[in-house]
Amino acid sequence: MEIDFAQMIFAITNFIILMIAMYFLMYKPLKQTMDKRQDKIKGEIETAEQLKADADQMKAEISAELAKSRETAQEIITRAEKTAEVQKDEIVLAARAEAQKMIDKAHAEIREEKEKVLGEIRDEAATLAMLAASKLIERSLNDTDHKQLVDKYIEEAGEVQ
Repeated sequence: MEIDFAQMIFAITNFIILMIAMYFLMYKPLKQTMDKRQDKIKGEIETAEQLKADADQMKAEISAELAKSRETAQEIITRAEKTAEVQKDEIVLAARAEAQKMIDKAHAEIREEKEKVLGEIRDEAATLAMLAASKLIERSLNDTDHKQLVDKYIEEAGEVQ
């Protein structure tokens, strides 16, 4: 068997033409489709990464806001506790003042009653002294003598106390 160069050249030429035709008809459109798909995937990955970064940033902001809210809530609780303590102290102070007023009023009433009773005792003692004196003297006193005797007795009774 002999090698036919003409047929070989014809086969190589046909192969080269077929390769060129396949390059323009199949490889180039396939490469363009693959490049577009690669670009689309790259874009989606970049978008996903951007979305992830945004989500991480939002998460950090939300965490900061939550911490701030907790801090604010704690401050409100602390202020409420302080206010309650102040109100408790004010109520206790008012109750003590009211109790002291009641005690003072009771003492004043006791003093008034004591003075009233002492006055009644003085009057009764004066009357008894008058009766005793009139029995001792066995005479009836006129109003002037009676008044002098009562005043004298009241002064003596006041000095004794």
